[in-house]
Amino acid sequence: MVAVDIQQGLTDAWTRVATFVPKFLGFLVILLVFLVPVFPVAGYGTWRHLETWARDLRDDPVVAGVVITSRDVTEQVVAQERVQLLSRVLEASQEIVTLCDPTGRVLYANAIARREYGVKEGDMPLETMKGVFPSEEEQLESDVLPTLRRDGVWSGEMMLKNRAGDDVPVAVTLQVHRVQGGDTEIISTIAHDISELKSTQSQLEHQATHDPLTGLPNRPLFQELGEQALARSDRYGTTVAVLFLDLDRFKPVNDSFGHSAGDELLVQIAARLRTSVRRGDVVARFGGDEFVVLCEHPAGQSEMHELARRLIDALSEPVEISGTTASVGASIGIAIGGGGRVTIDTLIRDADAALYQAKEDGRGRAVLFGSRG
Repeated sequence: MVAVDIQQGLTDAWTRVATFVPKFLGFLVILLVFLVPVFPVAGYGTWRHLETWARDLRDDPVVAGVVITSRDVTEQVVAQERVQLLSRVLEASQEIVTLCDPTGRVLYANAIARREYGVKEGDMPLETMKGVFPSEEEQLESDVLPTLRRDGVWSGEMMLKNRAGDDVPVAVTLQVHRVQGGDTEIISTIAHDISELKSTQSQLEHQATHDPLTGLPNRPLFQELGEQALARSDRYGTTVAVLFLDLDRFKPVNDSFGHSAGDELLVQIAARLRTSVRRGDVVARFGGDEFVVLCEHPAGQSEMHELARRLIDALSEPVEISGTTASVGASIGIAIGGGGRVTIDTLIRDADAALYQAKEDGRGRAVLFGSRG
C-alpha cells in the first residue's frame, strides 16, 4: 500500500513536470527542485517533504525520457521550521540576546539588542565587550572572562549602556556552547533589564532606614553611621559628638491644630535642622519630636555649644502651618567621645541624659553631658 501511494505520488509529480518541460526544450538539461508535501503514507498517516530533481534526457538515445530523482527532506524541513520559530521567539523577546563566534564577534543580536542597545552583527569583540559593558571593564577582565574560560558559564549583575547613553542594570548569563569535540562553537549572552527591581529594592532599603515623614535617617541607620564615625575617630585620634534634641511646646501645637498640622511642623523642623548643621553632619529622627545630630571631629566643646545655640535659635522661629503661626523651641543634650573608649549607644544615652538636664534647667538651652550649661 505504501509503495502504491508513493508511486502514485511520483506519477502526479511527473505529470506536473511534464507539462512544464516542453516549454524549455531549447535547454539541454532542465533542473527542477521543489518540495512536494503531497505524499500521504498510509502506514504512518503522515505527510513527507520530498526534494525532487527532473532532468530532460529525451534526446539521449539510451534514456529517451525525463529522469526524476526525489529524496525525503522532511527532517531538514522540520528543523528549519523550528529554527524559524525560535528566531521569531527571540525577536519578540524582551530579553537581550546575542550570539558570538569564538573570536567574540556578534553573529546574531535580537530586536531589542539592536533597537535599544545598538548591537549589530559583526560588532563587539567578546574579549573586551567595552561597547556593551563600558562601566564594567574591570569586572569583565578580573571575573567574567576568566570564569567563562574556566567554567563555560558566568551569571551575575552588570551595568549595560543603552543607545541613549544611560547605564541600565541587567542580570546577565554568558555561556560557551561547544561542539562534540570540545571546541567553542558560539558564545551566548542573555541579559534581562532589572531597573524596576533595583528601583523597588532601593525604595525598600530607604524605607527601612529612613523616617517616612521627614525622610531623615532613622535610629538604626543613625547607629550604623555613628559606629562608622567612631571607628574613624579611633583610627585618626579624633572625637565624635551627639546632639539630642527634643522640641519644647510641641504637644500643645499637636493638640490644638491636630496631628496633620503636627506632622507638617515636624517636616519643617527637619528642613531647618538640615540647613543649620555643619556640612557633613547627620540629622536623624528617632520618633515623635526627638531629633539627633551626629558630628564628626568637632573642634571642641565650644563649637558644639555654638552649634546647639544655632539650632535652638533656628527652631525658635515661628512656623506657618495650616494657615496659622505656631511657635516651638528646643532643648539639647550634648555628648562627646571617641578614641575607641565609647560606643554610639553610649553617646546617645549620655546625650539623652544631658537633654533631660537641659529641660530641668528651664528648656530652650543646651547642656553638655557631665556639666551644667
